[in-house]
Amino acid sequence: MATGADVSRIRKEDAGLVLSDTVKRYMYEMKMDNGLKAVGYTTDDIKDLVKGTLPQVTLLQPIISVGLGFHPSIAPWPRA
Repeated sequence: MATGADVSRIRKEDAGLVLSDTVKRYMYEMKMDNGLKAVGYTTDDIKDLVKGTLPQVTLLQPIISVGLGFHPSIAPWPRA
């Protein structure tokens, strides 16, 4: 319960989703910026953003190769 979420009945496989949902809930409640546009990026920045993220593929490759892939929990919270 330290996160504010009841984790007593969740499966180990669902722990990441519960944690990310809890963090997103806190971010939403604190009215934190949601997405790149909210912090000032525009479509003109896409080329530089992609260029900056490509080196990270090397870091993510071991995760992807073991079948973990990307989790749906990285999606932003819905707009009210």
